[in-house]
Amino acid sequence: MRSWLAELLEKKSWGEFEPQRQALLTWEYYPLFLNAVKGLKHEVLFVSHVHGIGHIERVMLHGAILAMKQGLNAEDVGIMMDACSYHDTGRIDDSADGEHGARSAQKLKELTDRQGEELAILKAMVTAHSRWDGDMAKIIHSYKVKDVTRATWLAKTLKDADGLDRVRLDDLDERYLRLRESVGQVGFAKWAVSESSRWHEHADRREGSAQDGHESPKGLAEAAEAFNAKGVCFPLKGGEGRAWCVGNCVLKLMGGGEQTNWVCETLNGLAQNEVRVPRYRRTSRGEWTHGGWVCCDWLDGEAVETGAADDWLSVMSAGVNFQKALVGVEKPRWLGKYYTVYTVADLVAWGKKTRWIAAFESLFETLEPIAAGTEDEPCQLVHGDLSGNVLLHAELEPAVIDFSPYWRPFWMGPGTVVADALLWHGADERLVKAAIATFGGQLLPFVARGLMFRLAISNEVAKTRGLAQKQMAGEAAAFARAIGALKKVDRPPDT
Repeated sequence: MRSWLAELLEKKSWGEFEPQRQALLTWEYYPLFLNAVKGLKHEVLFVSHVHGIGHIERVMLHGAILAMKQGLNAEDVGIMMDACSYHDTGRIDDSADGEHGARSAQKLKELTDRQGEELAILKAMVTAHSRWDGDMAKIIHSYKVKDVTRATWLAKTLKDADGLDRVRLDDLDERYLRLRESVGQVGFAKWAVSESSRWHEHADRREGSAQDGHESPKGLAEAAEAFNAKGVCFPLKGGEGRAWCVGNCVLKLMGGGEQTNWVCETLNGLAQNEVRVPRYRRTSRGEWTHGGWVCCDWLDGEAVETGAADDWLSVMSAGVNFQKALVGVEKPRWLGKYYTVYTVADLVAWGKKTRWIAAFESLFETLEPIAAGTEDEPCQLVHGDLSGNVLLHAELEPAVIDFSPYWRPFWMGPGTVVADALLWHGADERLVKAAIATFGGQLLPFVARGLMFRLAISNEVAKTRGLAQKQMAGEAAAFARAIGALKKVDRPPDT
């Protein structure tokens, strides 16, 4: 397969960056770097315009320059080239995915034939590149690396080589680069993206082999132009095809009307105290939507999937701060006007009668006495789906996205986080106890009410769309486990 980087290295001049080329050509380990470029296993790389061959070759280039500037030895240069080459082979899509590094690490023995300490360091580097810096020491320890200092330095180098290519998304903040050798490379990184993009565009045209495989939905390109959103475009994980990243923006198909306009206006006016919230853009005509699409700024961070109790407590704290900012915002007139599975389930969770599927009814009845008293609490706007919609970040405040407004008591939002963690994310009674210790005993009945809400959703889906018997039994078992964990926790006497 043709290689942009191989051709770049053969060019007679890099213009203003010619000193970089000359330094590379005279570098002691340039032959090792060139062998890595020519020996890159293109067939195993993730296919994408965002994280595909173009990204990999640019990261290899940055990694080589950083290795040269730091004076790394031959063994470490070789490890760095392997890490740059295959750090994204575990990707399954282009979205923010903190676990793709760990999936990539599982392939490294086969791809590189490394063994022992070098393989352990390589796996630690690649795993750590997609995780927060704060996790690095724990990750390196998990691979039983002997030379922790060496592994840490190489992991930081990979992170910076990968991070420099974030200029293609227009969201690199040079202050977060880890190495002094990386500072000042941003201009070169932008030039590399420009050179690479131009080469691949011509190559695709010549060979008819566009990489990305993502066909953007109707109206997205026009909406991006209306919002002046520019950059690489790819679908976001979990967006059901309705959420796309375009440069440093997120475009989402939400439809028009008063509900969409209300969300945009409300979040744009919301105070960001200890929490980040999306800020929405208007079109060139001053409107919040274009063809049903809305546009907000990209917020960095990762959602919790199977985190420790501390991660879920951080999600809950973010929800608490988000909902505190909503105190005093009046109930919008449209709320509750539109009937969906979720709005009906919300009413059922708070007392509306419904026809129950036999597998779910007894579970709901078991939860009712645990949730007693919550119906008497005052209501306000809450986020009904915080789980998966809070992005945690090592250096920034948590971000709350995809606001699902409900008019319910304050603790319903955080309580539902615990319910979701018990149902779908492997949590047990230890999380319930930790949450009560952190937020108080009033939380426990709202965890039960959150389970009632999720159970009512499953019931409505089973009635309206149908569920296979096996799937229904699996859901009932998940709720039974969650209720069992809840019953192991005594309700504090002051609630």
